[in-house]
Amino acid sequence: MVPSSKVNLSKSDKSISNHYRFGENLHYLTEENLGRLWDIIDDYTHKLWLRLIYELGCRVGEFVQIRLRHINFRENSIFFPAENTKIGQRRTCYAPQGLMNEYEVPPEGQGHDDQTGGTD
Repeated sequence: MVPSSKVNLSKSDKSISNHYRFGENLHYLTEENLGRLWDIIDDYTHKLWLRLIYELGCRVGEFVQIRLRHINFRENSIFFPAENTKIGQRRTCYAPQGLMNEYEVPPEGQGHDDQTGGTD
C-alpha cells in the first residue's frame, strides 16, 4: 500500500468537500482528490482493488469476502450474500466494463494476486 506520508488528504485540506446532513459534517473526496489518490498508488493489484471497492461502494469487509462464484463477468456484476453484508441484506452491484475486463485479463506482466476472487 501507499505510505501515509505520501498521502495528503487531511481534514484540513481545503479541497476536501464538506456536506452537513443528519446532524453530521460529512467529508468526501472531490474528483481531483480521487485522481491524486489513483496517481500515488504504484502497485497495480492494490489500485485495482481500491478502484473496485470505490466503484461498487462496498465496505472493505464485504470486498474481502468476494469469491469467484460471486462474480458474473458477462453482466459485470458482483453478488454480496446477506451473510457477507453489514446490514444482512443481499445485493448485486455493477462495475464498469473496463474495470471488470482488467480482472479477467490483466496487462502483460501484471498477474493477478490470489488473495481476492479466489475459488475458496
